[in-house]
Amino acid sequence: MKKLLPLIILLITLGNGSISFAQKQAPKTIDKNEITLQSVKMLKKTKASLQVFFSAETDNDEKNAWSSIVPNLLEGAVFENDINPKDAFSNDSKELPIMEYLEVIKTRFPKGLNYNIDFHKAKVIFKKNQEIYVYAKKFMQGNWYFDGNSKPLLNDYNWCRIVLKQEMQNSKKQAVKLKIAYMDNDIKEINSATNIPDFSTNLSQTTLEDVAEKIASDISKAVPKSETEEIIIDKMSFEGKNVINKFSELFTGELKTMLKLAHPSLKITLPVRSFNRVLQLKSNYTRQGDYLLISSTLINSSGKEIITTSNKILLTNAEDLLKDIIPSQNQLIQSDVLTNNITNTPAESDNESALQFEIKTNKGIRPQSFLEGELLSIYVVANKPCKVRVIYKDAQNNLFFMNDNDFSISAKEINVPIKLPQDFKCSAPFGVEALIGFATTGTFRALKTEKKDGVTYLLEDLENLKNKSAGEQTIERVIPITTYAK
Repeated sequence: MKKLLPLIILLITLGNGSISFAQKQAPKTIDKNEITLQSVKMLKKTKASLQVFFSAETDNDEKNAWSSIVPNLLEGAVFENDINPKDAFSNDSKELPIMEYLEVIKTRFPKGLNYNIDFHKAKVIFKKNQEIYVYAKKFMQGNWYFDGNSKPLLNDYNWCRIVLKQEMQNSKKQAVKLKIAYMDNDIKEINSATNIPDFSTNLSQTTLEDVAEKIASDISKAVPKSETEEIIIDKMSFEGKNVINKFSELFTGELKTMLKLAHPSLKITLPVRSFNRVLQLKSNYTRQGDYLLISSTLINSSGKEIITTSNKILLTNAEDLLKDIIPSQNQLIQSDVLTNNITNTPAESDNESALQFEIKTNKGIRPQSFLEGELLSIYVVANKPCKVRVIYKDAQNNLFFMNDNDFSISAKEINVPIKLPQDFKCSAPFGVEALIGFATTGTFRALKTEKKDGVTYLLEDLENLKNKSAGEQTIERVIPITTYAK
């Protein structure tokens, strides 16, 4: 399997090459308000990428989505070494190169690091040497590990300085590209700094990070005190149709980190179907003219809605993060066809004698996405002996067995995840696909098949597949999968 590139490499290398700073003759006039706005937007993106990367609750797809679009750090960037608890090391360097800084956090905080930079009351100074100092409050909290020892780290919203350098892109249009050169705790000039306007109050300046922060705050306040403090967060999808793309990964990852900051005691569980009583958070987005409307619904342990909160962002602001936000019409049609023909059987959590069955991939049981070249692994588990049928639907609506035929789970194999022997590499055609599983304590009706190039294809459509797999004590499971090219 082609491994996902770590953030620490992508942040440094993506789109950079050799970096030159401001030209010798800088433009005579600079719109400081516009550059300040550009600085804040860029810093919010960078903060979000670091939040997602440092969080233990985010998955690799969410980390990779952020890491591939935020190359805002200079190759020679240096950060203040504020990631070691007091007395952890006596002779450590006061500053760290960015790559080392990120690597230390990855290895020293295996259970994650809560990380935030608050720009709501930020200050700015424009220096004569084309540098921009941005002052904001930085928060870090986590458990630091070294040689089997653990120490708590808490930097509770202390002022920090972020030094930006301007890289001129087009002197005629006065275009400026900003990159982070330093992040340290030097605040001796903070009293000379000017307060930054709260751009987020203007809808045209709202960023994806602002939306995630607002929704996380609303959700946090709505969590009932009587409920469990455990929550499952589904991937955000377009119109709730389970079509997952990189924009879904972006928002889901940021929402997880902001919710954890807003509600530290809330445990974000893995995306699996739970037979325990847990909260659930579902998010979707839709297009409304020039805007994206992003909504999240908190559902209690009984399946009832607690709160739905939403926020708008200009589509142009979202496209600045990622292209192809809106799925194609063909993807939406395929998703509807799949939903109309195959529906998950509800979990029988209150009936221990009933058959319970689960199918999952190496990315869980919720809607998910795979990039060209990634490997798909499949697991099944049941609480009693049964027959199992695992089918895959590809983007061209072909149906084929994932294990050549039906198979059985024996009494010796119950309650243990069983991995199907073969892994599958993501390849063309790309689009909306699905992994479909059936389990029965009875028998399945036979399916018409044809073997071609070592694959057992079904000469059936989705409706016939469902009908020929139905019966008493039969459970259906489906995992919507969106695949896309690199």
